Amino acid sequence: MMKASVMATGLVLAAAVATAGLVTSGTAVADVRHSEVPESLRGTWISATGSCPAPAGSGFVLTAQSYAKGGETCPVEWVEERAATPGTMYSVHMRCGTTAKSEANVIVWVKGPDTAATGTDFRNLADARICR
Repeated sequence: MMKASVMATGLVLAAAVATAGLVTSGTAVADVRHSEVPESLRGTWISATGSCPAPAGSGFVLTAQSYAKGGETCPVEWVEERAATPGTMYSVHMRCGTTAKSEANVIVWVKGPDTAATGTDFRNLADARICR
């Protein structure tokens, strides 16, 4: 009787460990690296209080391969996609400057249809909307 109880406990423990492994490995699978900006992020991002069409020079523009703001255009090297709540979080990695040697990042944390929190780091995220 004791052996059966120990064996059952062992099986339950093994099942729990296997399930935890699946959950943990699922988290790692949620991170995706893109070679270009996903189509859903392409357009002109402006302040959430602004209106479309966006006035020239306002916000920033994302295309498949570039980020542009304030007259400077930077080539996008890659985009990291990560599951988040309430929506997907993207980190756009690029090189800017006249020699394209300085690294830069912009975060686009999708909050709803055509809305996101954007910024260069988590301390300065601001609500934004996209004009397509």
